[in-house]
Amino acid sequence: MIDDKNIPLSSGWYDAKSVIQIENLTYYPSSSERYVITSISPSETVDVNSPITIQINVIKQFYVKLVSKIPVYALVNGKNETLESGWYNNGTEIHVENITYYPAKEVRYVITGIQPSEKVIVTSPITITIDTVKQYYIMVKSIIPVKAIINGTQTYLNTSWINEGTLIHVLNYTYYVTNEERYVITGISPQSFTVNSPVTVNVTTVKQFLVTINNVSTWYNQGSTVPLKANVPIYDVGKFVGTYNVSPNTILIVNSPITEKLVLSPNYVFYGEVGGVIAVVVAATIVVILLKRGKKGS
Repeated sequence: MIDDKNIPLSSGWYDAKSVIQIENLTYYPSSSERYVITSISPSETVDVNSPITIQINVIKQFYVKLVSKIPVYALVNGKNETLESGWYNNGTEIHVENITYYPAKEVRYVITGIQPSEKVIVTSPITITIDTVKQYYIMVKSIIPVKAIINGTQTYLNTSWINEGTLIHVLNYTYYVTNEERYVITGISPQSFTVNSPVTVNVTTVKQFLVTINNVSTWYNQGSTVPLKANVPIYDVGKFVGTYNVSPNTILIVNSPITEKLVLSPNYVFYGEVGGVIAVVVAATIVVILLKRGKKGS
């Protein structure tokens, strides 16, 4: 304003006693570039009573646009602050920090890319784009390794962070600790799902041991009972020999692999009893014969 007339101010001759009132206006040469007046010397209002030099100090700024789904933190000229879209001074150094963002305990966003780079110097309008992937916490509860088809590839599923949209199908298989010990899966919940939220995968199993009786092998659940049945002839004595060495009709509790085989041996008690009976019969027969001969002789 010069004498209440709004005209551009420039160097030149001005009438004595003119009043110059400088307006503190920001100048926009384009929509993403501007000049901001930082100071006016000697003051915003000047009375022309002598030659005078008016000094206008400005700072050049550029618009920095931030494209991100998550809050972004950066070192701006060395100061740690939240980065937002806005006007930044020419020459400002921005160093974007690659920090994982947790909107909830079991949900997070991981930064996968920063464009044009993590560190930029503002010398022109710029767009900073933050690429992220959303992940959910998948908890796996199982006492055996869990096999699964994850996005078409067979691998092991562990408690971990998994990208949103991942397709998971848990496989039902038998896990062998040894040739005589295994775990059989009895339940999988859930078995097939798409990762769109935190999930707990429960795999329930039963532990089994291999039991071999007389060369016939069968898998039994831990804690099961196995009766050792056998038809042993009266003239033999039977004994199961192996893990426990027990008599027939013993009931075993399966808490480990078991191998038993029926072994027969002569029943000497039986043979002794039979021999005694035979001896008595023979003796009686001899006595009868002798008595008959005695009667004939008389």
